Amino acid sequence: MDHGRDFKSNSMAEAARALGFNLRYSKPKKPWLKG
Repeated sequence: MDHGRDFKSNSMAEAARALGFNLRYSKPKKPWLKG
């Protein structure tokens, strides 16, 4: 995921736990690694 504020929020972490997946962030300043 991107490093945007909305992706690094507590609600995103809670949703990931509830749905059973891990959050993985892309490396900063490397846009070619994003999907």
